[in-house]
Amino acid sequence: IIRTLNQLAAEMEDHDSVVVYYAGHGFLNEKTGSGYWIPADAAASNPASWISNSSISEMLAGISSQQLGMISGRCYSGAITKEK
Repeated sequence: IIRTLNQLAAEMEDHDSVVVYYAGHGFLNEKTGSGYWIPADAAASNPASWISNSSISEMLAGISSQQLGMISGRCYSGAITKEK
């Protein structure tokens, strides 16, 4: 996921359109309000292998494009919009 988002940031140009689709698992830390994507190759018991919503947002912001859409089918998909 990280490799692909970084590749999109490097290769996309202002006239491109980008759609990012994620249909994996996620975790919401109720105490902190922080959300995470848990990729298929990550261990659910190992938070070090999760990707934070804030990291996803930063990587998406680095993609130059005319249009950028994200479709997230995770179990708590609304959490990413609550984080800055």
